Amino acid sequence: DEREFMWFGTRNGIGVYNGKKIKIYQKEKDISNSILYNDIYHITGDRNGHVFIMTNRGISVYDIEKDLFSTITRNNMKAQFFSGYLYAATSKQIFKYNGNKLEPFYKFPDNEGYIRKLYIPRHIPIACCPPRRRWSCGLLPIHGHIGVVRR
Repeated sequence: DEREFMWFGTRNGIGVYNGKKIKIYQKEKDISNSILYNDIYHITGDRNGHVFIMTNRGISVYDIEKDLFSTITRNNMKAQFFSGYLYAATSKQIFKYNGNKLEPFYKFPDNEGYIRKLYIPRHIPIACCPPRRRWSCGLLPIHGHIGVVRR
């Protein structure tokens, strides 16, 4: 993160290494400002005091200054990527986080594509998805708000 701390996602929470010791964060039952879930899939940050943690139960955001987690979504997301904004995707739809909530950005037409990864160079999302075969991966650049797939 911007403090040069290293974040490690595990199946049992998060470890944050400050250069001297590791602080562990785990889901605390009935505590609303703890991490959403312990099984960590992906960690990214905005270099402006926020770290986004994707789990198999949704996405949490950690506020470095307040030392608190809050929940962005409880939907099962398949991918997240930060490029000016946090982008997150279900298997069929990409969302853009405006600082308060996830807003729809692009939705695949029925029976077309399945998002597995997300990459956003210069705010143009590229979804990695198998077009017809589960073992192959096609890169689909997506242009515009609620955009158009250009193959």
